Amino acid sequence: MKRIAPHTLFFLLISVLYGVPLLLTLFFDINSEMPYVEKIILASYKETRFSVLWIYIISVTAFLFGSGLVNSWLGQKIKHYNIPLAVNPIKRSGLTLSQRLLIYVFVALGCALVIQMYLAGAFSDYMKSFEASWVAHNMYTVLCEFFFFFFVYLWINYNGYKKIKAVLLILIFLTVLKGSRMFVVPLLFLVIYKYIYIDKRTISKIVRKMLLLGVLAIGGFFFMFFHRHGTSLSGKEIAPFLFLLVQFEACGVHIPLMKEILLGWHTQFAPMVTLISDTILFLVPRFIWGNKNDYLYFENQIRNYDLSPFGGMNGEASAIIYFGVLYPLAFFIIGAACAYIYKLLQTRKYAWIKPLYVYMCCSLMFTFLRNGVLNASKNMVTILILFLVLELAKRIIIRPTKNTL
Repeated sequence: MKRIAPHTLFFLLISVLYGVPLLLTLFFDINSEMPYVEKIILASYKETRFSVLWIYIISVTAFLFGSGLVNSWLGQKIKHYNIPLAVNPIKRSGLTLSQRLLIYVFVALGCALVIQMYLAGAFSDYMKSFEASWVAHNMYTVLCEFFFFFFVYLWINYNGYKKIKAVLLILIFLTVLKGSRMFVVPLLFLVIYKYIYIDKRTISKIVRKMLLLGVLAIGGFFFMFFHRHGTSLSGKEIAPFLFLLVQFEACGVHIPLMKEILLGWHTQFAPMVTLISDTILFLVPRFIWGNKNDYLYFENQIRNYDLSPFGGMNGEASAIIYFGVLYPLAFFIIGAACAYIYKLLQTRKYAWIKPLYVYMCCSLMFTFLRNGVLNASKNMVTILILFLVLELAKRIIIRPTKNTL
C-alpha cells in the first residue's frame, strides 16, 4: 500500500485537529451559549471566518506544492544516478562512552529540575506554583525536547538501552503531572509513525489503533484540564462541555491569526529578515540574557497588539507576522525542506539522518503549527546541534589509560 510521506501526513493531521474545531465554531456557532464562545470568539472574530478558511487553504496548498515539487525533482535525480534506497538505517552496535555521558548529563539535569519543581509545588498546584518554579519550568521545557530526541535517536539506531529509554519517557510524562500535556503529544505522534511507517499495518488496523489511541489521549488531556483548572463535569452536559475544551484549545491558539486578519496584516508586506535576527536572539539562554524578549520583533508585535491573550500562536499567524502577504512562501519552504530531507534519508549515504527527520515529523511540525515559527526555528537549531554533537561523540572513543608502573 502506497503511503504519503510522513511530514505530509502529520502536517495535514495537525492542521485538521486545530483548524476544523475553529472553523466549525465560526461557521456553525457551536456552543454559542457558552460565555467563552459567545463573548470572546463569536462576538469578536466571527467576521474573519472566510479569511481564516482561505488562509488555511492557501497555506496547505503551498506546503503540498513545495513538498511535491522537491519530491518529484529529487526523486528523478536519485533515479537518474541510480542511487540505492535504504529507508531504514542499519542498527548500530552500541553507544560510545562519550554518547552515554552526554545523555546521562542531560538526564541528571532533568532529575534535578524535577526535584526543584516538586519542592515548589509544581506537581500539586500548577497555576499557583508556576511563578515560584518559573526558571526550572523553562529549563525543563527545553530539556523535554532533548529527552524526546534522545528517545527517537536510541529507538531508531539501537535495539537495547531499555532502561535509559524508560527514564526518558518518565521524564516526559512527568510534565503531565504538573499540568502540561503538550510534551506528550509528540510521543503519540511517534506511536502513529510506528504503526504506519515502521510496522506498515493495514488501513483497518491503523484506524482501530488510532481511534483507541485518540480516545485514550483525549480522555487523558481532559483529565489534565480538570486537574489544572480545578473544575469537574458535575452539573454539565458532557458532549457540549467536552467539545468546549477542544474549542478552548483550538480557538485560543487562533486568536492571534484572527486579530491579524482584523488588522489586515495578511494583505501587507512584513520584514522577513526579522525571523533570522529573532531566531539568533531567541537561542540565547534566559539565565544569560533575562530581558531578551524586549528585543524580539515577534514578542514586541504580540505585546503591542495583545495578539495572544490565552497563549499559543499557530503557524499561520506566526508566518504572517514575519512574512505578511507572502506567508505562503513560508509554507512552501517548509514543505520543500521536509521533502528534501525525506528523499535524502532514503539513500544509503544519508540514512543516518533519519532520527532528525522523525523528530521533525512528530515534534517540530506540532511545535510550528501550535506555537509558531520562532519556537520551531529555535528547536530546530538546538536539536540539530545536539544531533551533530551526538554524531561527533560517536567518533570520540574514551579508553582507560594503562598503568605503566
